Amino acid sequence: MNNVDKWRNKIFVSPYCRHDYLEGSICKTGDPLVHDSTLRGGEQTSSVVFAAEDRIKIAQLLSDIKVECVEAGFPASSESEKNEVSQVVKLGSGMTVYGFARAVKGDIDAVIECDCDGVVISYPPSDFHLTYKLRITREEYLKKAVELWSIVKVMD
Repeated sequence: MNNVDKWRNKIFVSPYCRHDYLEGSICKTGDPLVHDSTLRGGEQTSSVVFAAEDRIKIAQLLSDIKVECVEAGFPASSESEKNEVSQVVKLGSGMTVYGFARAVKGDIDAVIECDCDGVVISYPPSDFHLTYKLRITREEYLKKAVELWSIVKVMD
Protein backbone atom coordinates (compact mmCIF):
# COMPACT_ATOMS: atom_id res chain seq x y z
CA MET A 1 0.00 0.00 0.00
CA ASN A 2 1.44 3.41 -0.94
CA ASN A 3 1.09 6.60 1.13
CA VAL A 4 -1.75 7.97 -0.98
CA ASP A 5 -3.86 4.85 -0.42
CA LYS A 6 -2.95 4.77 3.27
CA TRP A 7 -4.37 8.26 3.88
CA ARG A 8 -7.09 8.41 1.20
CA ASN A 9 -10.00 8.19 3.67
CA LYS A 10 -8.38 9.96 6.60
CA ILE A 11 -7.53 13.52 5.65
CA PHE A 12 -8.93 16.79 4.45
CA VAL A 13 -12.54 15.79 4.59
CA SER A 14 -14.54 17.76 7.08
CA PRO A 15 -15.93 15.40 9.68
CA TYR A 16 -19.26 17.13 9.12
CA CYS A 17 -19.26 15.64 5.60
CA ARG A 18 -18.67 12.07 6.72
CA HIS A 19 -21.51 9.74 7.60
CA ASP A 20 -19.43 7.95 10.25
CA TYR A 21 -18.99 11.25 12.11
CA LEU A 22 -22.67 11.22 13.00
CA GLU A 23 -22.02 8.07 15.00
CA GLY A 24 -19.00 9.67 16.74
CA SER A 25 -18.77 10.67 20.37
CA ILE A 26 -19.70 14.34 19.90
CA CYS A 27 -22.99 13.62 18.21
CA LYS A 28 -24.06 10.69 20.37
CA THR A 29 -25.83 13.10 22.70
CA GLY A 30 -27.75 14.62 19.83
CA ASP A 31 -26.43 18.06 20.80
CA PRO A 32 -25.04 20.13 17.93
CA LEU A 33 -21.40 21.20 17.89
CA VAL A 34 -21.19 24.89 17.02
CA HIS A 35 -18.25 25.88 14.83
CA ASP A 36 -18.39 29.61 14.12
CA SER A 37 -16.53 31.20 11.21
CA THR A 38 -17.57 34.83 11.77
CA LEU A 39 -14.02 35.97 12.52
CA ARG A 40 -12.77 34.65 9.19
CA GLY A 41 -15.79 34.49 6.93
CA GLY A 42 -17.25 37.76 8.16
CA GLU A 43 -14.35 39.65 6.64
CA GLN A 44 -15.15 38.25 3.22
CA THR A 45 -18.04 40.65 3.02
CA SER A 46 -17.20 43.67 0.90
CA SER A 47 -15.68 46.54 2.95
CA VAL A 48 -15.68 44.56 6.24
CA VAL A 49 -12.37 44.51 8.08
CA PHE A 50 -12.25 43.77 11.81
CA ALA A 51 -10.05 45.95 13.98
CA ALA A 52 -8.01 43.96 16.50
CA GLU A 53 -10.28 44.99 19.36
CA ASP A 54 -13.36 43.98 17.34
CA ARG A 55 -11.96 40.50 16.68
CA ILE A 56 -11.19 40.03 20.39
CA LYS A 57 -14.60 41.35 21.45
CA ILE A 58 -16.43 39.08 18.99
CA ALA A 59 -14.37 36.09 20.18
CA GLN A 60 -15.23 36.91 23.80
CA LEU A 61 -18.94 37.22 22.97
CA LEU A 62 -18.87 33.88 21.13
CA SER A 63 -17.24 32.33 24.19
CA ASP A 64 -19.87 33.91 26.45
CA ILE A 65 -22.66 32.19 24.51
CA LYS A 66 -20.79 28.85 24.71
CA VAL A 67 -19.67 28.47 21.09
CA GLU A 68 -17.33 25.46 21.16
CA CYS A 69 -15.14 26.17 18.11
CA VAL A 70 -14.14 29.30 16.24
CA GLU A 71 -12.24 29.90 13.05
CA ALA A 72 -10.26 32.90 14.31
CA GLY A 73 -8.93 34.10 10.99
CA PHE A 74 -6.43 33.60 8.19
CA PRO A 75 -3.00 34.18 9.79
CA ALA A 76 -1.06 34.03 6.52
CA SER A 77 -3.02 36.95 5.06
CA SER A 78 -1.14 39.61 7.06
CA GLU A 79 1.02 40.14 10.14
CA SER A 80 -1.81 42.04 11.84
CA GLU A 81 -4.26 39.19 11.30
CA LYS A 82 -1.66 36.71 12.51
CA ASN A 83 -1.24 38.75 15.70
CA GLU A 84 -5.00 38.98 16.17
CA VAL A 85 -5.47 35.23 15.76
CA SER A 86 -2.73 34.71 18.36
CA GLN A 87 -4.60 37.06 20.71
CA VAL A 88 -7.81 35.04 20.30
CA VAL A 89 -5.86 31.87 21.19
CA LYS A 90 -4.42 33.59 24.27
CA LEU A 91 -7.90 34.52 25.54
CA GLY A 92 -8.02 31.08 27.10
CA SER A 93 -11.77 31.14 26.71
CA GLY A 94 -12.23 27.37 26.59
CA MET A 95 -13.18 27.47 22.91
CA THR A 96 -11.29 25.39 20.39
CA VAL A 97 -9.56 27.90 18.11
CA TYR A 98 -8.81 27.06 14.48
CA GLY A 99 -6.86 29.06 11.93
CA PHE A 100 -7.68 29.03 8.24
CA ALA A 101 -5.09 28.12 5.60
CA ARG A 102 -4.88 27.43 1.93
CA ALA A 103 -3.19 24.15 1.04
CA VAL A 104 0.18 25.87 1.21
CA LYS A 105 2.94 25.02 3.69
CA GLY A 106 3.51 28.69 4.62
CA ASP A 107 -0.18 29.16 5.45
CA ILE A 108 -0.21 26.08 7.67
CA ASP A 109 3.01 27.20 9.35
CA ALA A 110 1.38 30.56 10.15
CA VAL A 111 -1.51 28.78 11.88
CA ILE A 112 0.93 26.65 13.87
CA GLU A 113 2.89 29.77 14.89
CA CYS A 114 -0.32 31.22 16.34
CA ASP A 115 -0.60 28.14 18.60
CA CYS A 116 -4.09 27.36 17.31
CA ASP A 117 -5.77 24.13 18.35
CA GLY A 118 -6.27 23.12 14.73
CA VAL A 119 -6.31 24.22 11.13
CA VAL A 120 -9.06 24.43 8.52
CA ILE A 121 -7.44 23.85 5.15
CA SER A 122 -9.00 24.96 1.90
CA TYR A 123 -7.99 22.51 -0.76
CA PRO A 124 -10.43 22.64 -3.68
CA PRO A 125 -10.90 19.10 -5.04
CA SER A 126 -13.09 19.74 -8.06
CA ASP A 127 -11.88 18.59 -11.46
CA PHE A 128 -12.12 22.19 -12.66
CA HIS A 129 -9.76 23.42 -9.90
CA LEU A 130 -7.38 20.53 -10.40
CA THR A 131 -7.18 21.04 -14.16
CA TYR A 132 -7.31 24.82 -14.57
CA LYS A 133 -6.22 26.39 -11.28
CA LEU A 134 -3.81 23.93 -9.68
CA ARG A 135 -2.81 22.22 -12.95
CA ILE A 136 -2.27 18.84 -11.27
CA THR A 137 -3.69 15.34 -11.56
CA ARG A 138 -5.88 13.71 -8.91
CA GLU A 139 -2.93 11.50 -7.84
CA GLU A 140 -0.66 14.56 -7.51
CA TYR A 141 -3.43 16.20 -5.50
CA LEU A 142 -3.61 13.25 -3.10
CA LYS A 143 0.19 13.14 -2.78
CA LYS A 144 0.24 16.84 -1.85
CA ALA A 145 -2.55 16.27 0.67
CA VAL A 146 -0.46 13.55 2.34
CA GLU A 147 2.55 15.88 2.47
CA LEU A 148 0.45 18.63 4.05
CA TRP A 149 -0.99 16.15 6.54
CA SER A 150 2.53 15.50 7.86
CA ILE A 151 2.85 19.24 8.59
CA VAL A 152 -0.53 19.37 10.33
CA LYS A 153 0.32 16.37 12.51
CA VAL A 154 2.78 18.52 14.49
CA MET A 155 -0.27 20.27 15.97
CA ASP A 156 -1.32 17.08 17.79
